[in-house]
Amino acid sequence: MNWEEDGVSQKSRLEQVWSQTGKKPKELELERLPFELSYLREVFWDLWSSEGWSWSEVYYHGLVRGMPLDEAEIMIVRRAFGVCSRFVKQKMSNKSKGKNKSTSGGGK
Repeated sequence: MNWEEDGVSQKSRLEQVWSQTGKKPKELELERLPFELSYLREVFWDLWSSEGWSWSEVYYHGLVRGMPLDEAEIMIVRRAFGVCSRFVKQKMSNKSKGKNKSTSGGGK
């Protein structure tokens, strides 16, 4: 996504539209992962249950599986974990906020 002059990304603007309207802009829809990169998805899901991974952990996991990863591939896997972790934490936070609203109704 591009950055605007005021420092706000196009993605941020689209997410704000989504938040205000409840309708997800098509520009935010995820595209399918190309087949050529599917091996990175496998590494990601193999490691997903972990709390986070160091560069070495991802590197050696690839070696053990018989598919050594280069530095760029390792960074892709680690960044994907970071993005997914934030997404899951945000979803869980939103769920707990919803529960707090429904349980703190304060009826008389």
